[in-house]
Amino acid sequence: MEILSTITDCLSTNYGWIISLFIQGFIAYHVFFLSKKLSNKARLEHKEKIKKRAEELLLKIHRQKLNSEVYLVNTFE
Repeated sequence: MEILSTITDCLSTNYGWIISLFIQGFIAYHVFFLSKKLSNKARLEHKEKIKKRAEELLLKIHRQKLNSEVYLVNTFE
Protein backbone atom coordinates (compact mmCIF):
# COMPACT_ATOMS: atom_id res chain seq x y z
CA MET A 1 0.00 0.00 0.00
CA GLU A 2 2.91 2.34 0.54
CA ILE A 3 3.84 2.09 -3.12
CA LEU A 4 0.30 3.00 -4.19
CA SER A 5 0.21 6.02 -1.90
CA THR A 6 3.66 7.11 -3.12
CA ILE A 7 2.51 6.87 -6.74
CA THR A 8 -0.67 8.85 -6.08
CA ASP A 9 1.32 11.52 -4.22
CA CYS A 10 3.77 11.77 -7.11
CA LEU A 11 0.95 12.00 -9.65
CA SER A 12 -0.95 14.59 -7.66
CA THR A 13 2.08 16.85 -7.31
CA ASN A 14 3.17 16.47 -10.96
CA TYR A 15 -0.18 16.34 -12.77
CA GLY A 16 0.73 19.39 -14.86
CA TRP A 17 3.82 17.68 -16.23
CA ILE A 18 1.87 14.53 -17.03
CA ILE A 19 -0.86 16.41 -18.89
CA SER A 20 1.77 18.42 -20.75
CA LEU A 21 3.57 15.22 -21.74
CA PHE A 22 0.37 13.70 -23.16
CA ILE A 23 -0.45 16.87 -25.12
CA GLN A 24 3.07 17.09 -26.55
CA GLY A 25 2.98 13.45 -27.57
CA PHE A 26 -0.39 13.91 -29.25
CA ILE A 27 0.81 16.95 -31.21
CA ALA A 28 4.09 15.31 -32.22
CA TYR A 29 2.28 12.20 -33.42
CA HIS A 30 -0.14 14.16 -35.60
CA VAL A 31 2.47 16.54 -37.00
CA PHE A 32 4.72 13.63 -37.97
CA PHE A 33 2.08 11.49 -39.67
CA LEU A 34 0.10 14.29 -41.27
CA SER A 35 3.23 15.82 -42.76
CA LYS A 36 4.16 12.51 -44.41
CA LYS A 37 0.82 11.97 -46.12
CA LEU A 38 0.52 13.26 -49.65
CA SER A 39 -2.62 12.77 -51.67
CA ASN A 40 -2.61 11.18 -55.10
CA LYS A 41 -3.68 14.48 -56.63
CA ALA A 42 -0.72 16.27 -55.05
CA ARG A 43 1.63 13.54 -56.27
CA LEU A 44 0.35 13.88 -59.83
CA GLU A 45 0.61 17.67 -59.70
CA HIS A 46 4.18 17.40 -58.44
CA LYS A 47 5.03 14.89 -61.16
CA GLU A 48 3.64 17.18 -63.87
CA LYS A 49 5.51 20.15 -62.44
CA ILE A 50 8.78 18.22 -62.52
CA LYS A 51 8.10 17.02 -66.08
CA LYS A 52 7.47 20.58 -67.29
CA ARG A 53 10.62 21.85 -65.61
CA ALA A 54 12.70 19.02 -67.10
CA GLU A 55 11.29 19.67 -70.58
CA GLU A 56 12.15 23.36 -70.27
CA LEU A 57 15.70 22.53 -69.27
CA LEU A 58 16.10 19.96 -72.06
CA LEU A 59 14.79 22.44 -74.61
CA LYS A 60 17.25 25.06 -73.39
CA ILE A 61 20.10 22.55 -73.59
CA HIS A 62 19.18 21.54 -77.15
CA ARG A 63 18.74 25.12 -78.31
CA GLN A 64 22.07 26.26 -76.95
CA LYS A 65 23.81 22.94 -77.72
CA LEU A 66 25.32 22.93 -74.25
CA ASN A 67 25.73 19.24 -73.62
CA SER A 68 24.34 15.95 -74.82
CA GLU A 69 24.02 14.35 -71.38
CA VAL A 70 21.48 15.22 -68.72
CA TYR A 71 21.29 13.69 -65.27
CA LEU A 72 17.94 13.78 -63.50
CA VAL A 73 18.14 13.14 -59.79
CA ASN A 74 15.07 12.36 -57.69
CA THR A 75 15.46 14.13 -54.36
CA PHE A 76 11.99 13.25 -53.05
CA GLU A 77 10.98 9.93 -51.60
